[in-house]
Amino acid sequence: MLAVGNTLAALVTAVAIGVNTYWFLTFGLMTIGFLVGANVPLAYSLLRETYPENGGAMASALTFFGTLGLVTIPWVAGVVADKANFWYGLITLGLCPWLLALLSLYLLLARRPAPVAGIPPKPAPQA
Repeated sequence: MLAVGNTLAALVTAVAIGVNTYWFLTFGLMTIGFLVGANVPLAYSLLRETYPENGGAMASALTFFGTLGLVTIPWVAGVVADKANFWYGLITLGLCPWLLALLSLYLLLARRPAPVAGIPPKPAPQA
């Protein structure tokens, strides 16, 4: 659902830039804020549920990789826009959240928690 919201935000940005009026650009930016505003709090709550033993380290990792993503994704879209076309750059902004969602799903399904010092590993569920 968040990937859909992020894709819609990229489309709203493209339309707002294309229309080029002040009120529509302001409305577009507010819409983007509403569409992607739930990403960070949801990610922190999912981390606390998934990794209760070391939530602080996971929150630090989320902050680091979130900031890295805030720098990398626009840079990649800018490179694509410079090399190919402006619209391909906007399409890249729409595809990156889907790629991140697929990567997150893979990491969630392949998760094997590392043992934490002093905390015994949880036993495997019995069938």
